[in-house]
Amino acid sequence: MKKKITLLLLTGIVFTIGCVTPAEKGKENQVKKTSTEQKTDTHETREIEIKFQLPPPETKPLKPIPSYPENRTYSEVMGGSEYIVGTSDVLAITSWKGTIPEIVHILVRPDGRISFSFLEDLPVAGLTPTQIDNIITENLSEYVKKPRIDVIVKEYNSKKVSILGAIDRLQTGISGPGIYPITGRMTILDLLLTAGGHSDHADLTKVELTRKGNIYNLNLYSAIFHGETTQNITVEAGDRIVIPELPQYQASKLPDRKVFVLGEVRSPGLYKFKDNINIIEAISMAGGVTIHAVEEDTKILRGDDKRRVVLSSDIKKLLKASDISQNIPVEDGDVVFIPKAKISDVADFFTKLSPILSGLMYPSLYRDAYTTGGGLRIDTGPPEGRATTTIIK
Repeated sequence: MKKKITLLLLTGIVFTIGCVTPAEKGKENQVKKTSTEQKTDTHETREIEIKFQLPPPETKPLKPIPSYPENRTYSEVMGGSEYIVGTSDVLAITSWKGTIPEIVHILVRPDGRISFSFLEDLPVAGLTPTQIDNIITENLSEYVKKPRIDVIVKEYNSKKVSILGAIDRLQTGISGPGIYPITGRMTILDLLLTAGGHSDHADLTKVELTRKGNIYNLNLYSAIFHGETTQNITVEAGDRIVIPELPQYQASKLPDRKVFVLGEVRSPGLYKFKDNINIIEAISMAGGVTIHAVEEDTKILRGDDKRRVVLSSDIKKLLKASDISQNIPVEDGDVVFIPKAKISDVADFFTKLSPILSGLMYPSLYRDAYTTGGGLRIDTGPPEGRATTTIIK
């Protein structure tokens, strides 16, 4: 009896284990699977985050800009920068007698020397005011007991820099593009602020510095907003800085160019343009071609009376076969002609067209030749004193 009970218990345990174990394994597998999916999701999220991060700004290496000792504007004296005096500068030299100052303004001569009090022909060009003060004090001690001297620069005339382009003009003071004196250590941003700052149209990323005939490119935008000190260099005497305008503002200041679009277009006439255009754009300005246009025989007349060139363009091939070689760039003064019939003799055709073109280009000549003050002349022959042209067939 005990054996039967034991066998029944064992059978029940085995049955229970057999039924429960797959479920438990399923749950375990499900947990593992969920854990794996969470890891995968975490990995994917991390990849997305990295994907949408902005790339770090590229720092282009600055082309080395040399410094020329003869054009330097300052010198380090006693831990600070001080202006280097040059010819044509005006010095204010103060000599103290007790508590009473005596100020003398002295021009630095072309030879770089000055004369003061008992001293003659002191070389001062290339020295700072502090150094000049020490030299005068030392030399004057031979004539005056314990002299007290102060030297400052009254007028800065020897070192100048020009800044051109998109510069603001302030309502007061000297500002705007021009030539400015250098008064010591001055960076390009210092100079820009002195001149009134940049205008709203300025392209600070393409600033040009000309030094000793060589042109260097600077990015003042990086200097202002990113703290790139390598772009904000110290100016030297004779430097020229040009701050260009943004391209969209440059186009508005370009001189007007003109093109005549004639023949089978919806609105023939004279059209003005600033940016570079091609023949399709010129025809579009005239409203496009009419249904009678022979597009494959489009002509461009280029040049003047001394030398004319006729260019051919197949507009149909350009539009239908995308042959961009037919899209000829238009130049100032070109005449684009779309004929109604194929032109067999190009030279003869434009010879006959020349009077019309001359009337379009030089209307005042035809006004004087064929009109009086109030209207059309009855005698439309050539006026007296004018050369006539006879065509012999």
